[in-house]
Amino acid sequence: MECLFEEVTETLSTNEDLMNRWRSNDLHLPVSRLAEHQTAGRGRRGNAWISEKNNSLTFSLAYHFEAKTNLRTLQPLSLVVGLAILKSIAQYWNTDLDTLKSKGLGLKWPNDLYLGNAKLGGVLIESGQKTGGDPIWTIIGVGLNLNDLKTPIDSTYLVSSLDQVNIPNKKVLDRLTLWKVITKQLIQELDEFTNRGFVFEALNWNGFHIYHDQDVIVTENQKIIQSGKVIGVDSQGALMLETPIGIQTVHNGNISIRSSIQ
Repeated sequence: MECLFEEVTETLSTNEDLMNRWRSNDLHLPVSRLAEHQTAGRGRRGNAWISEKNNSLTFSLAYHFEAKTNLRTLQPLSLVVGLAILKSIAQYWNTDLDTLKSKGLGLKWPNDLYLGNAKLGGVLIESGQKTGGDPIWTIIGVGLNLNDLKTPIDSTYLVSSLDQVNIPNKKVLDRLTLWKVITKQLIQELDEFTNRGFVFEALNWNGFHIYHDQDVIVTENQKIIQSGKVIGVDSQGALMLETPIGIQTVHNGNISIRSSIQ
């Protein structure tokens, strides 16, 4: 599928740029919009996404699904995107997913990338459909820490960067090249996801989940709503927990998970 690549020096938010374009009926084919610096980047649950000029990769991809697409089938989209980014990194460094996993790269349900116990990047997905006959436009925002990024003093989690991945003879990170590699991989994975669904990739995703087979606590608005042992994700991207009352599922929403071991 053809894609337009756009670069801007600075903007408030690449996601908002493309959402505004969708609102004004100005999206006709996939667009990947890269900003050197975002002044009001957004993360999940309305949090600010902190990025550093020249040290971060921040872009958004506008991609459309057919009007007849069942919205329920799009629920695991953030999981598909996270795994696609890992595949892109493996491709960029001419290695494989198993090697990345052995070096500590992983995913955190539902939309974060990690290196060890520190956050490497995140995904923000927003969608819209004006009428039942219109395509479903999805704006996929990607934030990835590339190099020399230190954990802010007021951060609630550790921060990592891609240059910390210890791969022998790895290629130097080039932001523009990596952006295009990830964009092309995303479009390929989204095309395949449209045709086959998420079941095919669920096992791969589970293998990269940093909390797989661990006891976790699920919170919403800082209140515990569920706890149990992570046993995987289902075909709709819901997190499955083994609890004393049986298997419970947690669906994507305004929630967060953390290890029950503090």
